[in-house]
Amino acid sequence: MQIAIRADSGSDIGSGHLLRCRALALALRKRGAAIDFLHARRDDFNKHLLGDFPCHLVEAETEAEDAASCRSWAARNRPDWLLVDHYGLSIEWQRQLREVVPRLMAIEDLANRPHQVDLLLDFTLRSDPEQDYQGLLPAECRTLFGPDYALLRPEFSRLRDHCRIRERGVRRLLLSFGGADDTNLSDWALDALEGLELVEGIDLLVGSHHPDLTGLQRRCQRSDRRLHIQTEEVAELMRQADLAIGGGGMMGWERCALGLPALIVV
Repeated sequence: MQIAIRADSGSDIGSGHLLRCRALALALRKRGAAIDFLHARRDDFNKHLLGDFPCHLVEAETEAEDAASCRSWAARNRPDWLLVDHYGLSIEWQRQLREVVPRLMAIEDLANRPHQVDLLLDFTLRSDPEQDYQGLLPAECRTLFGPDYALLRPEFSRLRDHCRIRERGVRRLLLSFGGADDTNLSDWALDALEGLELVEGIDLLVGSHHPDLTGLQRRCQRSDRRLHIQTEEVAELMRQADLAIGGGGMMGWERCALGLPALIVV
């Protein structure tokens, strides 16, 4: 089966959409599917986030140009499914792609706009997802609702069975405000924690395009601080931590999977 995935990342939107799509792509590839990613051309695109998955750059300034570019690629490559995870691509984009792709799937978590797809995944925690999506989906659309379908990378499933009970208080603290952190909340958090003697060590996670990477490197030269830039060891660092301070998004579900208490900044 040939599957294409349309998702973006960048300093303004972070890397959550791309990373959750990569988690799904890894699972699908294990089941024999061939995966291609479609990503907008951006100066701040971290292609290494996709590992060895093929990635094709979409040349577009508008949604209509995006649809035309993806249509052209799909007409040449004929995927069986096209998955889209993108707040900026509307039902009109989906209608354009339906003309050349047999099946469409959307990954969504807002429930505030209509979709023209065959399958919709929303793994957020909702009291009544059927009601939330009433009138937004075609009658024949299949749905996958709830945290049981959360798109987490394999290492979180592996370490979930080895979660430790946190009984010793907060000795190791994990700070992470996503792959972008364009407002530099990392620096703000370090200021707030200055002089807090109860914490033995701080692990700070940032992306390679952080706006003040040099400043954070300077601040983390202390022996009780470790700076991790675009690390692949997020799950293990969460397992070691006693408390996390950070943003929501996909990392919120990762913390839940490993039973890590957190203070969420919104």
